[in-house]
Amino acid sequence: MFDVIGFGALNVDKIFLVDKIPKADQGCHVKREEIMAGGSAANTVYDLSVIGFKTGYVGKIGKDEEGKFLLEKFGEVDTEGIRRVKGETGVAYILVTPEGERAIVVNPGVNDFISLKDIDINYLKCKYLHLTSFACSKSFLSFETQKNLVKKVKCKITFDPGDMYSSMGLEALMEIIERSYAVFPTKEEMEIMTSLNYKKAAEKLLNIGCSIVVVTMGKEGCYLKSEREEFKVKAKRIYVKDTTGAGDAFNAGFLSGLLKEKPLKECCELGNRIASLVIQDYGARIQNISMI
Repeated sequence: MFDVIGFGALNVDKIFLVDKIPKADQGCHVKREEIMAGGSAANTVYDLSVIGFKTGYVGKIGKDEEGKFLLEKFGEVDTEGIRRVKGETGVAYILVTPEGERAIVVNPGVNDFISLKDIDINYLKCKYLHLTSFACSKSFLSFETQKNLVKKVKCKITFDPGDMYSSMGLEALMEIIERSYAVFPTKEEMEIMTSLNYKKAAEKLLNIGCSIVVVTMGKEGCYLKSEREEFKVKAKRIYVKDTTGAGDAFNAGFLSGLLKEKPLKECCELGNRIASLVIQDYGARIQNISMI
């Protein structure tokens, strides 16, 4: 049995270190370029595998060089649940400033076309199934598949809606949230999703049916709300190079705490710690085990 299986978009991250994030009708200068493996759920299960957990993945890539690159960069993550098909692998173009600010443009490729037929239910033998968003710019099929899948699996669901799903509004996400054990939105995503401040929004998500809401708040740390507990955990002040993958790394740290049956406050502390490791370098994943 796997500890965690991820299900979300798979992207090649093309990272450009720029002098500024351009506004409308503005340009910028590229100082450095990196190509790395990405995808929110993929980053989380990769980080968990580096920490020492058994992880797998469900997703779709093209039969192209980008797809081959992603498979090669999955490390110890099991990739038997990933389908390779004709078409383009997803690509995320990420602009990062020296101050760590970023902007992302996504070409989803085949990510938006995953049906239940693409998934072997028998593969999903895990303690946690971690769901993240699809762009839904070409099709809503993958999103609908996630909503149907959570009704079929027996494992616990964790869910990071990201800005793309959050912008759809709470009503669109109900079927996933009500079946989720833990939900990991950012403070901004909570407000966009519900039109409420993050504390009232957390209460609303709990009333829908999830057990834990963890609101990530960047340099402020995180806020957790469950039926029995409510608290904030501050993040340590560190030098930030690139915030890409910070939330994904937090999720990995938090899930590692759940898997070890740690108290929720310690899960948050682990989340902050793993996130702090990732944002001190370029790229969305733990670069090597010596970072831990």
